[in-house]
Amino acid sequence: MNRIALVIGVVLLMIGCAHISTEQESKEDVAIADTTKSLAVLVQSGMTKIDTSIIYTRYSDYGLVEDLNGDNFPELVTLVANSKTNEIGLRIIDGKDRGNVTMFGAGNEINGMKNLRWIKLMKAVPKGFFIAPTNIDSLTGDVLGIDSIRGIFLRNIAVQVAPQESHSSAIVYWNGTDYSWMHQEF
Repeated sequence: MNRIALVIGVVLLMIGCAHISTEQESKEDVAIADTTKSLAVLVQSGMTKIDTSIIYTRYSDYGLVEDLNGDNFPELVTLVANSKTNEIGLRIIDGKDRGNVTMFGAGNEINGMKNLRWIKLMKAVPKGFFIAPTNIDSLTGDVLGIDSIRGIFLRNIAVQVAPQESHSSAIVYWNGTDYSWMHQEF
């Protein structure tokens, strides 16, 4: 009797694992298909300041699928390369409206940078987490500590990007109307 129960349990476990595996593969297939979109999609979303002859291609396997703006449709976050300059950037494709794309870097300036090639790590930051920019002495460059006055509690999941080994990072978060970039030193 115990053998029959064990066999049934193993079969049910295998069926459950196969179902989970299929769900993960289908999400990845969608993510990969979405990263091949060209600039034409960006122009349709009203971002006409971006050169229409540029194509953004997937740069690496780093990526996240998370609901960043709280609309219950997960966004796709990937690193992409600018076809003209080879500059790297962070692209967010809206989960509800795939034509709505936000780009940081890849030739578009953010925080004085156009090339985000330094990004080696990417992870989700849970909603409810407190984030704050870092106060830096403008004369010496010394880190003075966190600026808790300008800090916020995340209303939604955010994305943290960082170099492989460093004491700095950036957090990209939804501010209620658009995506914002917050630099941090620690």
